[in-house]
Amino acid sequence: MGYPSAMENGEIFRKVFHLCAPAFLVYYLVPADAWGLLPSVEGVLEPREVLLLAVLAVVLAEEAVRLKMGWSVFGMRPYERGKMAAHAWAGMGITIGFLLFPMAMVVAVVFGMAWVDPLMGYLRRQRPNLYPLVPLVAYWLIASAALLIQGTMNPFLAVEIAFVAGCAAILCESPRLDHLDDDFLLLTIPLAAVWLAYHAFRAMGYFFL
Repeated sequence: MGYPSAMENGEIFRKVFHLCAPAFLVYYLVPADAWGLLPSVEGVLEPREVLLLAVLAVVLAEEAVRLKMGWSVFGMRPYERGKMAAHAWAGMGITIGFLLFPMAMVVAVVFGMAWVDPLMGYLRRQRPNLYPLVPLVAYWLIASAALLIQGTMNPFLAVEIAFVAGCAAILCESPRLDHLDDDFLLLTIPLAAVWLAYHAFRAMGYFFL
């Protein structure tokens, strides 16, 4: 039996890290006053949000140093060595979500991104006949479950906007942009689509329970 190559190990690490991304939702368990450790920015940011931005600043500073020094980090894809890595893009995307969108929507999109993006990558390479239908259905089911379990939304509305999120995620995966990572797009674009769909459907007669 052969041993997995460094590239294979890096791929496994990236997939595991992706699957564990919902762990960042622990942010919602942090008290709004951040245990009184940080000040608020009156009328703009609460202490928990100041903490979030501080963490993002550390991540981006570390990434700036890595790029300046030309370092490579285990699990990084070869093309990321000369530009901002996926984890930094994901950090910016999830920060935007936490700051600007309702928790129910963020939870649904984070689970969808974390658990369906690796599936999309695998199917595009290995089983293209199953793409995009299988990832779309998987995303729809995961996002629907996340919204329904939280119990803050009309069930019919939850299922419909989960489908909108799935369609947006599939569209985000198609283009290959040199300066934007798909982890950022898979967080921000479905969130914007869900927010717009929610308000559009509400205007048509749907309401929160």
